[in-house]
Amino acid sequence: MGSVASEGKENHPVVEKEIKKKKRKSGVNKEFSAFLTSVRKEDGAEAIGLSNSASILLNDLFAKLADKLLTTTMKMADYDKKTTVKNRHVATAGNLLLIGPLSSHAAAAGEAALAAFKKAEGGEAVEESKADEKEEEEEEEKDEEQ
Repeated sequence: MGSVASEGKENHPVVEKEIKKKKRKSGVNKEFSAFLTSVRKEDGAEAIGLSNSASILLNDLFAKLADKLLTTTMKMADYDKKTTVKNRHVATAGNLLLIGPLSSHAAAAGEAALAAFKKAEGGEAVEESKADEKEEEEEEEKDEEQ
């Protein structure tokens, strides 16, 4: 039989409420607006205004380019059967995605940034990158021999 508390209540079917969960956005929200303003200040284009819609379009353009660059870089690493992305994978992806002098400028800027980073780390940038290249060449030669 029932307990004393449940005797006076009618038996109602249990109604389950649907709980709606908020959908999480996949990936990272990439905002390049701070980068845009710093580049505008560098070039002295402060007098030229930038509308909100133009800023959104440029932000989308940079986000898509960064995504394509990352995807192509990962494909290059997979093609070489490497689990670590090297600077040459990024440089090759940049050469494939960008056209003409833009690709050579991007490669030069990337090499300069990498050298500055390694120098700030305390290491010799040129010697380390050459040592890495020699190790990779030796690995490739061993793979070819097998």
